[in-house]
Amino acid sequence: MSERRPNILFIITDQQYAGAMSCAGNPDVYTPNMDSLAETGVRFTRAYCTHPLCGPQRASFMTGLFPHQNGAISNNTPINPEYKGRTLGNLLANVGYDCALAGKWHVPGTTPEESGLEVICDNRDDEVPLRSIEFMQRDRDNPFFLFASFLNPHDICQVARNQPLPQGPVPEPATVEECPNLPANFAIPPYSPDILQMLRQANRRVYPTIEYTEDDWRRLRFYYYRLCEKVDAEIGVLLNGLRDLGLEEET
Repeated sequence: MSERRPNILFIITDQQYAGAMSCAGNPDVYTPNMDSLAETGVRFTRAYCTHPLCGPQRASFMTGLFPHQNGAISNNTPINPEYKGRTLGNLLANVGYDCALAGKWHVPGTTPEESGLEVICDNRDDEVPLRSIEFMQRDRDNPFFLFASFLNPHDICQVARNQPLPQGPVPEPATVEECPNLPANFAIPPYSPDILQMLRQANRRVYPTIEYTEDDWRRLRFYYYRLCEKVDAEIGVLLNGLRDLGLEEET
């Protein structure tokens, strides 16, 4: 008899850079649940994203191709039609996996359903672990593939725009001294093209931080790391559910 195929739990956060974890040596953030995954698995220290925008990167995850190959070169550019129905979800569904999406999708040009995924909840971080646990505890004969897709720390965009945070508030710094220092390469270099600043000035909705002071930037970093900790806590709920179901060794 062949060995049982493993379950696959694909956890992703949105707009989190590799150094925004305490296991990466960052003293300004505490991410115990991400740290536990790194400790019990493999943490790649020289891995790179295929594109710095959400849609193209997610299209790369789903197709296994660079954006210039799959066609999704921007958030609003769809994948080439030839790759619809040929995503990671389709591949696993075709070999017998029960496949589902919890949370954010944003793969331009195709839907989760077209990619073989049952949508079990919308784009709410506090719903993702709960609905994911319900999905994992279903009676089934097949292994599962679960794409648990969290939104934060994406809410940093709303912080910069002085908008309400879609995933709920985070603690505020009492003083700027509580906030992380700025990196050594923070300042705009003197050789930076003037056109970049002109474009920012012309589109303040997209670049609301154009007139930020150094203290403003330090506060923004503080909020960013709190958002990372917020999503880490939700990941902890999901991982605890996986353990409580006795599925840790099979996933």
